[in-house]
Amino acid sequence: MSLGSRISEARDWAGKTQQEVADHFGISREAVSQWESGDTRPRSAKLSGLTRFLGVRLAWLLDGTGPMSPNASFSPPLRATVPVVGQIGAGAEMFPYDDHPLGHGLEEVPAPSGVDGGDLVAVRIKGDSMRPMKDGWLMFYRRDQSGVPAECRNQLCVVRIADDGPTMVKELRWTKTPGRYNLLSWNADPIEDVALDWAAKVLDIRPR
Repeated sequence: MSLGSRISEARDWAGKTQQEVADHFGISREAVSQWESGDTRPRSAKLSGLTRFLGVRLAWLLDGTGPMSPNASFSPPLRATVPVVGQIGAGAEMFPYDDHPLGHGLEEVPAPSGVDGGDLVAVRIKGDSMRPMKDGWLMFYRRDQSGVPAECRNQLCVVRIADDGPTMVKELRWTKTPGRYNLLSWNADPIEDVALDWAAKVLDIRPR
């Protein structure tokens, strides 16, 4: 197991999201994602800080030596699970595993810590074109959306283009025209001035 995989495992074990780790260190969530994917390596001070924040041993984090936690008897509380309802590629259409709006999906995975339940679902990233995210990673959002809430502004979101359009993952930008939006992607051309049936902010992303 790589250092990045151990950071991801420790974060998940501690019940922390990538955003919570980023906020603790004053860095971007993308930087934490790059640690976990192995694209970058935290500096020594950050590694020591991770052990304290996540409650794991430095020797385990560095090379997997010994138990993960200094308190082997401690285990975090069990978390709820959510359905994996589809798969998505970079800037491309999401392909659902089921067509029922509240179906059970293909499998159940642990819900992100600190995110309340209530129609939370996940989609699986397909392929390596959504770097720094990789094939098999999970992206979480709420499925009970209608319209485009203000929290989606300038955020990575799952969106449904109006008039039976595709469901996609895009960065959402407001336009000067009410009800029209620009959709940006890391690896695809922008889609400009479109109407949406709904948008849901991506709440967490994690390796699998």
